Amino acid sequence: MPKQSAHKMVISFLFAVSLFLSGCTTLQLSSALASEPGLPVLPGPPVYSAPATEGSVVDADTGQPLEGVIVVAYWELKGLHAYPVGLMMVQEGVTGAEGRYSLPAWGPKPRWPVTGELDSTEPELLFFKSGYMRRYDYRDFPDLKHTQILKLLKVDPSSKEYAAAVRFADGQLEFAFVHHDCSWKQIPRMLIAIDQEVKLLREKGLTNRLLYNFNSLEDREGHNKPSLAKCGSVQEFFRSYAP
Repeated sequence: MPKQSAHKMVISFLFAVSLFLSGCTTLQLSSALASEPGLPVLPGPPVYSAPATEGSVVDADTGQPLEGVIVVAYWELKGLHAYPVGLMMVQEGVTGAEGRYSLPAWGPKPRWPVTGELDSTEPELLFFKSGYMRRYDYRDFPDLKHTQILKLLKVDPSSKEYAAAVRFADGQLEFAFVHHDCSWKQIPRMLIAIDQEVKLLREKGLTNRLLYNFNSLEDREGHNKPSLAKCGSVQEFFRSYAP
């Protein structure tokens, strides 16, 4: 038996065991392993888990805790050449009065698709609060244990600087749509907050003359038609969440 085939069989066996232990049926397992014929199985662990994701957010100028900051964490599987192939977990939370956020531990969860694996930088953390922007200084990034304090800078919401920050935050949310796995349903607070900011910026004329690829929920509806049959309407889903 060729060495590569034997290696793939071992990985498939370990993955099958992990699915069995997680409660998957034989039919589900057969369907899963057959869904990606001929694609490379990366030699990552058959299951993943993660500890709680915790940290604090403060005002960059005053040092005071920031309440109501929306926090999103996601663990994205990367395939060959670091190309995103799927999501292991997506979580959302919000900071309390003391500026603290805490997202629960998860796992063990079967690795799927097996064409990807997590790297040491996961999870990716996204933060948003209206009227604030994230200052991208490496000294302000939370470390892998999420023990550092993140600083958000208060800015003029009618400024080009703020419009650029909203555009950047908007672009970061594409991770929840590209895999067509309905992950966007896990981050309602963030998507609605960005939708409201985009509409306000459009009213001020900042999106037309400065930036062009903002996404309201209506825009995302049009851009993600392949997932509508599986996930349903973006706008309809968030209608009950909107203020």
